[in-house]
Amino acid sequence: MPLNSVLANDFANRFSVSETNSSDVEPIVKIAKSLGVFTPGELNCLRDDIDAFLSPDGDPDKVYTAKIDGKIAGFIHYGPLPITDRAMMLFWILVAPEFRSTGVAKFLMDMMEQDVRSEDCRILFIETSDNETFEPAKKFYQKNGYKLACVIPDYYEENHDKAVFSKIF
Repeated sequence: MPLNSVLANDFANRFSVSETNSSDVEPIVKIAKSLGVFTPGELNCLRDDIDAFLSPDGDPDKVYTAKIDGKIAGFIHYGPLPITDRAMMLFWILVAPEFRSTGVAKFLMDMMEQDVRSEDCRILFIETSDNETFEPAKKFYQKNGYKLACVIPDYYEENHDKAVFSKIF
């Protein structure tokens, strides 16, 4: 996929995206942990999701790792939602702290949207926490055209709601 103009120029020539492989798993989990917003259970879920993708059975999800100078800068995981009419879900999108504000997240989001459009996706969902820690993520989704579809009260635990965003293609 050609590099779009979103990525900061100083990284453009050193940037690559490829399918996530087994050597990427622990560094991705380490990045997620360093963000300080995920619980141990969520970090285990991240690891399990990547392992499921890498298993011999595989799954229909797409899992990509973005690197700058060979160092993991970002990660994205998305895929179809079973028993739906062409609905997909963004499961994970992460950017390493040292690569924030470089355009990595925007590039990965644009790449995903181009891919899901090519697969005739009808609607894409994003689920996230509705607490203030995730405010930057929610603003990023809204800036990229996702609308708040609903808030599920007390989803994660008491007084910890889930926010669901969607975008129709």
